[in-house]
Amino acid sequence: MKYRWVGKNVDLDVLGLFLERFLVERGFLTNKESQEGGQVIAATMREKGKKILTVTVRIFGSSNDFEIDFSAGDEGGLLAKVGPLTTLFGFGFLLRSEFEKRDYFRKLEEDFWVFVSMRVADLAVSAAHS
Repeated sequence: MKYRWVGKNVDLDVLGLFLERFLVERGFLTNKESQEGGQVIAATMREKGKKILTVTVRIFGSSNDFEIDFSAGDEGGLLAKVGPLTTLFGFGFLLRSEFEKRDYFRKLEEDFWVFVSMRVADLAVSAAHS
């Protein structure tokens, strides 16, 4: 999912540090990379059963007009492809972990956007008082 903020005058480097810390505090290993016009935070976590969970956060634009894009996992691609077949042949229990993973990412993304909104508001207020 992607959101855009206009007229906030937010230091995007500081915001990027906050977002990276958000992911680290939830057990992800992060790699932050500057790119032309923004930054990308790639995060991975090994879960029980040696599954790897991945999250990518992109922050692009300027302090007064920027977008943040959050993408996690495969967005249920495997479920969409093989779900009906596994149910048909009685192997639906194999997809339980995929459902749990999808639920985890959904909750993570909800928490992420709440966190982003609070940090953007905090940084906008501090920029207004500078």
